[in-house]
Amino acid sequence: MSSFRTTPLGYLLTWTTYGTWLPGDSRGWQRKGTRTSQPPNKQKYLLAQSKMNEPKFLLSNNDRLLVEEAIKNVCHFREWILYTTGVQSNHVHVVVGVGTISPKDMSRQFKSWSTRALKTINKNRKRFWTEGCSCRSLFNDSSLGSAIVYVSETQNDHVRQEAYREFK
Repeated sequence: MSSFRTTPLGYLLTWTTYGTWLPGDSRGWQRKGTRTSQPPNKQKYLLAQSKMNEPKFLLSNNDRLLVEEAIKNVCHFREWILYTTGVQSNHVHVVVGVGTISPKDMSRQFKSWSTRALKTINKNRKRFWTEGCSCRSLFNDSSLGSAIVYVSETQNDHVRQEAYREFK
């Protein structure tokens, strides 16, 4: 008898920093509310860029530490299981256990707490994050383990490579 879970074990949440991945982007993009990748569209990209109220935002090393700490604090406060987090210069990954609210609301909490922390050193900034979040439900140990490895190992290799390039 196969055991199919209807409730996920956790989620892989991903969101980007403001202005770093706009609709129409040359890397492809996702239409709001879908998981289908859309082809690049220069006109759509230029229109989205013209609507920006601030320059794009990239997280510094200090910003990254603040965001990571804020995510840990939310999880502690809400009693959510934090498996791992990966904070990059232009996006954030969180692998978190199922909470008492939707993953969309979980991401809002992460962004809100992170914004408050970032405002302590970026006082004049209004926007730090793009709207929405990518959410992948993780229904078994294998998918949960793969997400943890992806975020903690693959993403951290990227950070090490980035730090090495900055050092050179």
